Amino acid sequence: MERELVAAQIDEWTEGSVCPKAPVIRMLGRAKEIKPQISAILFEHTIRAADFSPESLSCLQDAPWKIPSEEYDVSIKIFYNASMMRKTLILGSKSKHQ
Repeated sequence: MERELVAAQIDEWTEGSVCPKAPVIRMLGRAKEIKPQISAILFEHTIRAADFSPESLSCLQDAPWKIPSEEYDVSIKIFYNASMMRKTLILGSKSKHQ
């Protein structure tokens, strides 16, 4: 089975439920492909792809691309630190409402 990336809006997620009520807003494409991955990142950060000129988009590398090995360790550390900060902020905001 091939996975598809979708954008969905969580309308309701009741306590005790393993799945939210979340209608699909947009089908982004196959999870293995680079274009749907880029679309997901742009959608998540509310960046309209239409704002990029064809000249800007032509500068992107063709798939498949890889993070250069000398940048990989730095990228992982930055991602990990950002993830931990996000979790802390989310947990902090939950505790204020309890």
